[in-house]
Amino acid sequence: MNTMPKPPRATGKKDDRILVSGLGEYYDDLLTLDAWVNGRSKPQQANSLLCAKLMEREGRIKERVAYLAGKRGISADEMWVQILRGDAEKIHPEESEQSSVYAQE
Repeated sequence: MNTMPKPPRATGKKDDRILVSGLGEYYDDLLTLDAWVNGRSKPQQANSLLCAKLMEREGRIKERVAYLAGKRGISADEMWVQILRGDAEKIHPEESEQSSVYAQE
């Protein structure tokens, strides 16, 4: 008789969870309190807080992507796609097409 447990069945779903480093005692307590007050679990509340912060910063993120695209001489849309695909590469100031323009500003 085989007593080995069966491995979990692959569902074909991507695991979208992200790992967040420890918050520290104070912020972990605040998250616990905030989750309780809002009637959510800690993971649900953490997700909600992260989404709210990203919405708040969305405009700034787009501006920064556009800036980085300009340094590379490509469109902001192309830079966006490269970053999401994992193809974007960091460059040094001397490598950018428009480094002299940005250095004069």
